[in-house]
Amino acid sequence: MEVHINEIPKLLNEDNVEILDVREINELSEEGYIEGTRHTPMSEFDVETVSLDKDKKYYIMCRAGGRSARVVEYMEHNGYDATNLEGGISAYDGEKLFK
Repeated sequence: MEVHINEIPKLLNEDNVEILDVREINELSEEGYIEGTRHTPMSEFDVETVSLDKDKKYYIMCRAGGRSARVVEYMEHNGYDATNLEGGISAYDGEKLFK
């Protein structure tokens, strides 16, 4: 299942939802990030070491949607409720912040 990335403002207002940005650190400075999302690089992503709650709904984003789709598959395999944010940050029309 996928939800378009432009749904982020609505998703950020929902209860028991967390949005994970799995891009690498250098991508945040190049492409910006969305306030309210949690940066967890894919290169460091492991359900054993990243603090996740199986009672939450997770939406996963990256640059274009490919890496986030792989993370969603991994999370679902490990019992988490996860959805890919289609299009990634490159398709996002809202405000982006830069570090």
